[in-house]
Amino acid sequence: MQKILGLQLLLFCVAIICKGQNIIVNEFLSYNETGLTDFEGEHSDWIEIYNNGTTEVDLIGIHLSDDLNDLDKWTFPSIVLAPGEFLVVYASGKDGFIDGEIHTNFSIKSGGEDIVLSNANGAILSGVNAVALFPDQSFGRQTEGSTNWKTFIVPSPAAPNQTGVAGGDNPGLYLNEYMSVNVSSVKDYQGNSQDWIELYNPDTVEVPVDSMYHILSIVSTKIGLKQRGKILEVLGLENTQIQTVKMFDLAGKNVNLNQLIWINDRLQLNCQNLIDGLYLIYIQSKEQGYVLKVFLKE
Repeated sequence: MQKILGLQLLLFCVAIICKGQNIIVNEFLSYNETGLTDFEGEHSDWIEIYNNGTTEVDLIGIHLSDDLNDLDKWTFPSIVLAPGEFLVVYASGKDGFIDGEIHTNFSIKSGGEDIVLSNANGAILSGVNAVALFPDQSFGRQTEGSTNWKTFIVPSPAAPNQTGVAGGDNPGLYLNEYMSVNVSSVKDYQGNSQDWIELYNPDTVEVPVDSMYHILSIVSTKIGLKQRGKILEVLGLENTQIQTVKMFDLAGKNVNLNQLIWINDRLQLNCQNLIDGLYLIYIQSKEQGYVLKVFLKE
């Protein structure tokens, strides 16, 4: 009798440990400006969960967190997810099951945070490292269950990711050419010689550029850069105005900066870890987004 009880207990524990092993983080959006709205009409961040298995799973007891040191930060209520089914969880900080929506007690920083699913025993089921994104772009698996992750210009919450446009290491659009001092070459519809940027789509699918207006708002007379080698100082914006700072090479790849420092209410960017070349700096203020061009050289 004791052996039978021991076996039953062992099988019960194995079931608990295995529960949710096919539940994965499939896609997320951490900077929602114009996308999904929640029950209050707000553009909350969201995380898409997917059942990659062949049996239904009750999510009760499974944890979702944005902190590897606090895995049980938020816990799912009883929600049964069928095989191949998606679930959108709003990372809004509103915490609850409200008007048919699932809301966590945390939100995701626009600069990126780790997202991790774990079970009641603290075993990690699925996760993705912090990724910084432009507004209204998502980051997800190239296809459901894939180990390859891509940036999507067109997010696809609660739908297969291949309906989006993949970016990341192979972005849908490239900055192909630009002219920053146009005196007499290309003229606009008013006959003026404006600076210009050429975009190129090497893919076989269309890319909707209307969702990329932040990238295309290149010219700014309000702000500028003071450059000393690979140390840059942002002029024209105080620290209370700046919300996000990102830097990209001409292939559209997000590059990591050594350090961001505030000195006398001015932001300094340490770019000494970057190779010589042309880069774009994206700065999101409370009012609008700016993109500045800079050529780095020691």
